Amino acid sequence: MAGDAELTELLTAAFAELVGRYGAEGRSLVKAGARYFVVLDDEGRAVGCDAHAARSAGYPVLRLSTGQLQPEAIALYESGGYVRTAPWDKYVDQPGVRCYAKSL
Repeated sequence: MAGDAELTELLTAAFAELVGRYGAEGRSLVKAGARYFVVLDDEGRAVGCDAHAARSAGYPVLRLSTGQLQPEAIALYESGGYVRTAPWDKYVDQPGVRCYAKSL
């Protein structure tokens, strides 16, 4: 299983991508209590991270957000059955944010 160093490397790369697209304000923060699952390739190398497996933890809905400058993420979420929703919480007054949800 991937160690914390590999997860940190993946998140650092993800944050760098966001800053490249949105500028310094694009850097997201990982919330306390967030759960990440590292995706490994056939050789055990960390190649991505995911926050799925929520169903087994008893969560009825997955909610996520992305930005309009991330068409790859938008296409991935929509192809995975996520439905666009009204913004919630801190995203309500943020232009360019797209919020999604998927019932489990």
